[in-house]
Amino acid sequence: MDLFCLDLVCQQMIFPQLFPSKHTCFQKSGRSGLSTDGCSKDIFQKMASIYSNLHVIFVTTLSSFIFVALCRIMFQPWARENSGQKYSSAEIDSKELAVVTSLQNTREVALLSERLAMLEKLNFDQFGPTDYAAHRFGGEVISVSSHIPGTNDTLMQKFQNMLPSFSDNQKQCIVQNCGTCYAILGSKGSVVIRLMSSIWPHSITVEHFPQHAYPQSRKGTYSAMNEFEVWGSNDPSDPKTDTWYGHFWFEYERDFLQTFPLRQHSAMQSVRYVRVNILSNHGQDYTCIYRIRIHGTPEN
Repeated sequence: MDLFCLDLVCQQMIFPQLFPSKHTCFQKSGRSGLSTDGCSKDIFQKMASIYSNLHVIFVTTLSSFIFVALCRIMFQPWARENSGQKYSSAEIDSKELAVVTSLQNTREVALLSERLAMLEKLNFDQFGPTDYAAHRFGGEVISVSSHIPGTNDTLMQKFQNMLPSFSDNQKQCIVQNCGTCYAILGSKGSVVIRLMSSIWPHSITVEHFPQHAYPQSRKGTYSAMNEFEVWGSNDPSDPKTDTWYGHFWFEYERDFLQTFPLRQHSAMQSVRYVRVNILSNHGQDYTCIYRIRIHGTPEN
């Protein structure tokens, strides 16, 4: 934000609040200025209100800097006329420069924070919590199917699930960084993962290809899972013994990597297997699974 932008903010946002029906109060004189002729006597109350709004948006020091700058810009011509130019142009310019510098520094810090957050997500395996489903630690995808256990499958789904997968190794991409996804037919499915060891799961991280990286002509994130639920077990062949950890929604428009806390209570036991039931996606006729991470506390 430079002085011109600050001046424009005064004209378009500040003054209409101060003088909604008296534009003559605002007179340009080199810089933005304020004439006292016909102005409302409650101007300082309104300025105080503006300061309060600034204080909500910005930190205390920054809001004070901005408020002082606005006051100087607005009252500069009046102050020069009525106080023998008490403040020199050099002094005012130095104050305004300090405000601009502070704004620039704040913007740079915010931008740096965003970039650091993105780097942490792109390197989640290094910066995030331990992933007990990771293939490099011994985790393994046991099965991926286009149906959910306990539901009625179509004849075609039953036939497909009976066939050995031609890409058995490819499904391991779900628990490692392969740069590609494992696709299943339809909007529903199930993924069973054997963890590196028995743990008390406390969260799950779902990752999809970043939306902003897709070409404008393609909307690949429509294939991302949407609604899903998480179950834990020590015997994946017996769903009756499964522990339910919660029902979640992966909002791909909000972020490409999201961590969800799992349901906890004292009666839960450690588990070696985790099953993710995908209940819907975002509209595509197939579902892409890029990466699933399981976090928790090891049994030993």
